[in-house]
This record gives sequence, structure tokens and C-alpha cells, in this order.
Amino acid sequence: MSNPFVVDQLTPQNTDGRPTGTYQLSKASVSPTRITGRDARGFPVEDTIPTAAKWGYFLMPDGCTNKVPLRTGSVPSMHADAIAYENEVTYDIVMAGGIPSYMCPYSTTMYHITKGPFAAIPPGEQDCGGVNSENGCTHLQGIAKARKAEVLRLYNLEAEKFKAESEEVHARMRADIVEGVGAAIAKHVSPIAQRSENAKRLKDGRGEVEG
Repeated sequence: MSNPFVVDQLTPQNTDGRPTGTYQLSKASVSPTRITGRDARGFPVEDTIPTAAKWGYFLMPDGCTNKVPLRTGSVPSMHADAIAYENEVTYDIVMAGGIPSYMCPYSTTMYHITKGPFAAIPPGEQDCGGVNSENGCTHLQGIAKARKAEVLRLYNLEAEKFKAESEEVHARMRADIVEGVGAAIAKHVSPIAQRSENAKRLKDGRGEVEG
């Protein structure tokens, strides 16, 4: 029996034999590849397209939603190492301020990590149970909006600070330039003026010439 993972050629083709940019993902092709460019010799650069058996969506501290691989194998695995990896990744993201998108931010399901809800619960609100979707429930969407607004506020503060510092530096540079030019002019103009005065004294016969 032939190995379904061994191919006769590296040129990816679709089901009707025509060449394409990627291998077709199928049960017989668990590690598809794609052509990403050509090297200095003109040969195609082929990369493996990573596949994962399980992904999870998380609302990150910056307000964006990230799609994170939780089981990195190509097929689902209940092996202890696979479960431990998912738990570790989830723990690290939650500790950094991430919230699983399928959970309500007012949930205490991960109390063993968060020691409370993911976000402070406003008066009159409660855990809605969450929604199994990328964007999450309305509560999570509100948290995402607030986080993005805070990131934008901090960015604007940094931009204003940088602008003010740049204007101060430019002002000092202009002042130094003006002062330097003035000093240079004064240094060269004074001898010229003195020589002119000396020439006038000699012409008028008014005594000794000043050195």
C-alpha cells in the first residue's frame, strides 16, 4: 500500500490537474505547502502551511481579537501533553489580560486564574453566558471598544509628547544657529570695520593707525 503522504512531484495541483499556488487540503494531505517566492537561483521557495486541530479566539489587552492555536497537531489529540499545552497557552493569555471570546467578561469560570471576573462588573450587569463566536457577546464587544479607546488615548498622548519634544529641539537648534551665525558675522565684521577706519585715518592724515 502506497503512503498517501508521499507525492511524486512538488508542483501543487488541484483536483483536475491544473497547477495552483497551494496544495489542496485533504485527508491525504495533512501538511499542505505553498510557494512563497523564488530564491537567488530562481528555484521556488516552498513553505509548509501549518494546520492545527483546535483554535481559540481571545480578546487581547489592545482590544483586538487573536486567533490562537491551542492544539498544534493536525488531528485532535487527548494526549496529556496536548491538553497541557492548551491549558498553558490559555493560562498565559488570560494572565496577560486576554479573555476567551466565547466567555462573557463578567464570568468567573476561570476564577482559579483571575481570582474574579475578567472585568469589573458594572451595577445591574451579570454574566450573560457568552457567545461561541469570534467577536463574543455584547459585553465582550463593549470591553473591546473600551480597550481600543484606551490604546488610542495612550497613543495620542505619546504622539503629543513626541511632537512637543521635537518642536523644543527644533527651537533650540534654530536659536543656536542664529547665535552661531551672529557670532561668526561679528567676528569677521569687526576687523573689516577696523581696517576701513584705519584707511580713512591715513587718508585724512589723522595720526597713527590703530592696530
